[in-house]
Amino acid sequence: MLGAGGSARAIVYGLLNHGCNQITILNRTENTAADIANSFRDLYKDSEFKTGSLTKHYFKDVHEADIVINTTSLGMEKTKENMPWDATIPFAAHQLVYDVIYNPSVTTLLKHAQKSGAKTLNGLGMLVHQGALAFSIWTGHQAPIEVMKKALQLK
Repeated sequence: MLGAGGSARAIVYGLLNHGCNQITILNRTENTAADIANSFRDLYKDSEFKTGSLTKHYFKDVHEADIVINTTSLGMEKTKENMPWDATIPFAAHQLVYDVIYNPSVTTLLKHAQKSGAKTLNGLGMLVHQGALAFSIWTGHQAPIEVMKKALQLK
C-alpha cells in the first residue's frame, strides 16, 4: 500500500476481510503508516503488517508483493508527472498495480508498471461503485451501474 490516508485504511480493511494476511504500508511519514497497521493488529491477529517510508529501500522489499496499491494523490492532474515510486525500480510481471486515481485514467505510475510488464488497474471502477452506493443511499433506488460506466467511457 502506497499512502496511509482514508482510502488506504478502507482498502486495508477490505483486503483483510477478503483473506489477505500480509500487508505492507508505505507512507511519507512512517508513523502514519504504523497507525493504520496498529489499528488492525488486534482484530486480525493472524495477519502480518509491515510499515515503512516511501523510499527506494522499501520499494525493493515490495517487489515480491502480488498487488501494489497507490492511495496517494501523486499522479493526479496537478501532479500527473509525479508518482510515489522510484522510476529506476521496475515492477514485476506477476504484480497487479492498482492506482486509485481515475483522472488521468492512466497515471505515470500505471505507465511505469505497464512498461515493466505488470498488470494495471485504475480507480474508475472504485469511482463508479462509490457513486452507486451514494446514489442508492440518497434515493433508495438501485443505481444504474452500467449507465454510469458508459458515461465514464464517453470522456
